[in-house]
Amino acid sequence: MFVQNKDVPNGQANGSRAFLQRITVVPGEQPFNCTLECGTTVRVYTAKQIKSLHVEQENQQIRPRNFEIVPTKACQFLASMEINGEKLFTKMKATQLPVVSNSATAGHKLQGYTAKQLLVNEWRYAQNWAYVMLSRAKEMTGLCIRQTLSKKLEKFAMTPDMLAMIDGFRQRLHVDVIQDSDYVEMINEEMPFN
Repeated sequence: MFVQNKDVPNGQANGSRAFLQRITVVPGEQPFNCTLECGTTVRVYTAKQIKSLHVEQENQQIRPRNFEIVPTKACQFLASMEINGEKLFTKMKATQLPVVSNSATAGHKLQGYTAKQLLVNEWRYAQNWAYVMLSRAKEMTGLCIRQTLSKKLEKFAMTPDMLAMIDGFRQRLHVDVIQDSDYVEMINEEMPFN
């Protein structure tokens, strides 16, 4: 997943998903061994050793489908570290690739996304969150959930502000059901919500 807005009209935007096709390493650079916390040793390159990532857009309607991602140099950040029990902060610079692995995605990043298969690891009952998760998979057979949804309907209730807004629409139109055209008309009139 791309994490910066580099070329939004061409699909290189924060949240764009792409498949990694190949990695081009800076000539002469060699990988080194890195031991993970779990004890596994892997061969790695740092972002400074990478010339570019060649990726293909996941969304087939975006053109061009293929593009390169290059490391972002001299990103500044404030790092905290503990030395002899004292927490210290220092300014640092780093080279990084503006991508993250998308094997797991937070719910807010899935809005507007459609998937063949989706595993929901954990439910959150914030406003509309359950709906967002349940409506991302194309078919029910592609939706896999690890926790049963609560049967307590108050967990899915709309906030008082949302209910007041909808009630304002109903009073203005004197109807129980709001049609799309009615909603557009109200927005065009810049109707206040209360």
